[in-house]
Amino acid sequence: MASCEAPEPPSLVEPVLVGTADDLRAAVAEGGEIRLTADITADAPFVNTQPVVIDGDGHTISGGGATHLFVSAEADLTIMNATLRDAVNRVPDSEHFSLRSGAAVMMDGSGQGRLSIFDVRFENNTIGDTGPGDLRGGALYAFAVPDVVIVGSEFIGNRGSNGGAIGGLGSSFTIVNTAFTDNATTGQGGPGDLEGRGGAISLDALSQNGQTAYFEVCGSYFENNRSKHAGGAIALVTHQWQAATVVVDQSTFLRNSTDDASGGSGGAIYLLDDENYPRERGANQSLIANSYFEGNNTLGGGGGLWFLTESGSLDLHNTTFFDNRTTAAMGMGGAVALVGGPTRVTHCTFAGNHAQFHGGGIQAGGDAAVTVTNSLFSDNTSDRDGGWAWFHANRELQDGGGNMQWLDPSLEIDSNSNLPVVAGATLANPLLADPADNGGATHTMALGAQSPAIDAGVQTDLDADQRGEGRRGAPDIGAFEVQ
Repeated sequence: MASCEAPEPPSLVEPVLVGTADDLRAAVAEGGEIRLTADITADAPFVNTQPVVIDGDGHTISGGGATHLFVSAEADLTIMNATLRDAVNRVPDSEHFSLRSGAAVMMDGSGQGRLSIFDVRFENNTIGDTGPGDLRGGALYAFAVPDVVIVGSEFIGNRGSNGGAIGGLGSSFTIVNTAFTDNATTGQGGPGDLEGRGGAISLDALSQNGQTAYFEVCGSYFENNRSKHAGGAIALVTHQWQAATVVVDQSTFLRNSTDDASGGSGGAIYLLDDENYPRERGANQSLIANSYFEGNNTLGGGGGLWFLTESGSLDLHNTTFFDNRTTAAMGMGGAVALVGGPTRVTHCTFAGNHAQFHGGGIQAGGDAAVTVTNSLFSDNTSDRDGGWAWFHANRELQDGGGNMQWLDPSLEIDSNSNLPVVAGATLANPLLADPADNGGATHTMALGAQSPAIDAGVQTDLDADQRGEGRRGAPDIGAFEVQ
């Protein structure tokens, strides 16, 4: 079975013991190892310019609804085994936007330093709705930090203009075994404003720290996060030709949404390669694998995922999209909207997704070169009739072989409803079971014992299914391999 590799937290040797806000503030300023002996309510931030490791030992540090908490300037900061809650960033608009971001933790790396979070619960932390600059991260913000590591943590009910839980500019992140629940954006500006993006996470320009350019999420859980414009769970903008890598693996996206009445994109994930930078580092590469998307929705494009690149690429494999939706009159791509760039869709399952306008399963723009291999499309729907109701996809995609599609006859609304996703698709009922815990990190949709999808795929370089179970002989179609 696949698993997520996670960095280990440090072991403290001779920590300074603190039990009051004043003692914690003095110890953080001094640097070194610190262990809490009591819950603390702050009346001012804790600022470090020297490397600090803080072990909360299960205690809570609260902003009391009056102040933000940790501010790190160009120095390593590690926080573990703590709850950080009820912090509010009230830094005035006259200050740089980075200082007004991250109510619980804000780190300015200026191209150096490491921020590490282990087993920390971030709850009910808040930054402003609007103001000068690009506000991000209701709970945590990283500015030009080469390495941010978050392991085994929770982000619950945090709020901010962008990135209800986490914000970053010019910073690279590794996030492992972490849950994001009920985080939301509060920015209400128009689509062109830097507000309302990334209900849980909002990141921009990973490479601007000058050293790294990566975003890695593994074994994590995103439920009921909400944004206004883009990325109900995650909104990520990468600069082109910076050799940035984006990996989402073994993660679940459940009922995340955008609510912009004029459209919105990416009910769960919004991923954009922006600006044509010099070709000094290489094309960006994105991978979404071994993951599960259910009940995510947006009014505009991509109920589960919205993707656009001009110079990079996306691999989408061993992933299930179930009951994701676009709900506006022009909503496209109930599961996925691939606006531009090359994408490989391999061993994926698209079932019961719905687009109000086009492509209940996949919406592929004219500049999107999409190759589909060993993938399964079942009962994806659209409301557009009049001869244009392509249900599973909005147009015929490139055929990598081993694909299957099925539409219950009762769901057809015109002769085009079940047009082939690819030229060679097999038209047959795959006998899909409902989503369930069938082993592995996420829910999957099993194939019935008599499914025609069993052993009907073509050989690829994927030797395991969404659960991490091995594929044997001729592979099954879709994300699930019958053992």
